[in-house]
Amino acid sequence: MEAAEQTIGYQPKPDRRGWFDDECCKALEEKNAAYKKWIDRPTRAKRMEYKRLWKIAHKICKNRKRTQVDNHIRDIEENIKDKQIRNAYKEVGSLMAGFQPHTDLCRGTNNEILSKEEEIKTRWKTYFQDLLTPQQQQTKAIL
Repeated sequence: MEAAEQTIGYQPKPDRRGWFDDECCKALEEKNAAYKKWIDRPTRAKRMEYKRLWKIAHKICKNRKRTQVDNHIRDIEENIKDKQIRNAYKEVGSLMAGFQPHTDLCRGTNNEILSKEEEIKTRWKTYFQDLLTPQQQQTKAIL
């Protein structure tokens, strides 16, 4: 891992929510701050303020999501008009798929499920060593 970071550097995960911007973040922070104030000392005024900020934040995020989906659909229509059917089907598939959870699990040699990072690394290491032919293993041992 360290060698890979030194050679290619660290690249953070890209944000897949293209609609979430600074305005959405600011609206949600204001809403959360109002919620905390309301929970600390519940009064009608604080509850009304929280509800007002919730509506604003919800409206901003909903509009951003809607414009992103509209742009996505517009791209699909352009791909169909330009006869790029493969790209159109890819975008339709990504639009229809929705959230796909990603797990970092691996199966061990005895078909048990490994969840710890170190266990997974050692399993992959042994897996790739098993793929080597005997001649390659001898060459590696000499080096």
